[in-house]
Amino acid sequence: MNLQHFKYAVEVEKTGSISQAAENLYMNQPNLSKAIKDLEHSLGITLFHRTSRGVTPTAEGKEFLEYARNILAQVEKMQAHFSGQNQNVHTLRLSIPRSSYIAEAFTAFVGSLDPQKGMDITFVEVGTLQAIRNILEEKHHLAIIRYQSMYESYFLRFLEDQGLAWEEFWEFESLVLMSQHHPLTACPQLDAQQLQPYVEIVHDDHSIPNFPTQEAQIPSRRIYVQDRGSQMDLLTRVPVTYMWVSPMPRDLLERNGLVQRKCAAHNMTQKDVLVYPKGNLPQLAQQFIEKLKEAKAQVEATPVF
Repeated sequence: MNLQHFKYAVEVEKTGSISQAAENLYMNQPNLSKAIKDLEHSLGITLFHRTSRGVTPTAEGKEFLEYARNILAQVEKMQAHFSGQNQNVHTLRLSIPRSSYIAEAFTAFVGSLDPQKGMDITFVEVGTLQAIRNILEEKHHLAIIRYQSMYESYFLRFLEDQGLAWEEFWEFESLVLMSQHHPLTACPQLDAQQLQPYVEIVHDDHSIPNFPTQEAQIPSRRIYVQDRGSQMDLLTRVPVTYMWVSPMPRDLLERNGLVQRKCAAHNMTQKDVLVYPKGNLPQLAQQFIEKLKEAKAQVEATPVF
């Protein structure tokens, strides 16, 4: 039960129709019906009488809806108060996967902001499911989730069930990142079998993995790390290590003495998708997305061998 459920119930009461409420909320009817049933289950009451001519609140439903409207009004009042109070403060909360091109975009975004204003910005690297939870719990304004394309129907259905908005941002092939001095750098063509004797660096993320693991790709040695700096240090200073990554900016590769290589492997197509509450994408989030598009264009222009 959360504020979104309150909004759903109030809209159903206002329209007297689940189908009309779903249309107003940019949802499909089965998802809204399920959300209302979930809310009723969590409360232990029946909110609406359902008839062929529409829905009407039960006696307990009327009592609940009065509370819900008051809560929503107070939240709206609080948001209006603090948004006015902080009009000279840049406020944005972002959840992203661990990805260099996104980090580069964020740096460019922050550099473009008016330094005379205050800043209240959160930028966290989390797994896909946690990123979605951060949006659902209204902790963050925008998330970027990453998944294998083969799992797209699962994730998009989940986002739709939760009443969230999304936009596909980029579909790409995962690359192998390694030192310029890695023994495989000079190989004209690379396949997953050749990687097995070497040490794979993996993001220490216990949610659904960003990158696939096939039997043929499972190495005998792995290092699980969270810190981006540690990953780069290992790749640079221990030339028998490698990582599966999204395409990276040229200057980052050159600064760290790294190369990115295509590698023949199954199911290596990934997607980055923007996720946010429906009808609620702040202007600052839109500015960040513009920087994200610029960073993506630069990465796409970086040669891959």
